[in-house]
Amino acid sequence: MSQDEIITIESLKSIIKDFFGGQIELKRIIVPQLNFSRSSLGSVFIDQKDRLYAIIISQPKLSLGEIKKKLFSANLVYKRFLAPNNDPDFFNNLATEKFKQVYPGLEPKTERDLFYYKSLIKYDPVLVEIKTVKNDLIQTFDSNAKNNWRPCRRFSYNQIKLGDNDGSI
Repeated sequence: MSQDEIITIESLKSIIKDFFGGQIELKRIIVPQLNFSRSSLGSVFIDQKDRLYAIIISQPKLSLGEIKKKLFSANLVYKRFLAPNNDPDFFNNLATEKFKQVYPGLEPKTERDLFYYKSLIKYDPVLVEIKTVKNDLIQTFDSNAKNNWRPCRRFSYNQIKLGDNDGSI
């Protein structure tokens, strides 16, 4: 997805199918082109179950830690990152590899052992489920703006948690 491309539901469906196993049915695009930096572009959309998502494509690839910062600046509070090919062990496997590079011979024992190493994982494209849009305003990166971010679209969204299990990973 380059900055010259027109983002359509069909093009997003194709990316989601190719990289994430087609686990999401798109309903509507909220922001077709959202800049997250000079080299990363994304889209914000809603699926058939009225869940909000952002997809981010960047060259060079960004780490999850960097992506979390960019989502924060765009006023998007993430709920969970979806793994490529719908692989439930994707993040844990890569974080375990990084952990073992630093501590050869040791095995991570808890999720806390992997927390930092998950933030170092780089993959592209990134698909993230959004929990809340802060201040009902989605922002876009703009190097000419005072703090490098400017308003892009007013949009109110807040996912309500039902029960104890919200299904997040």
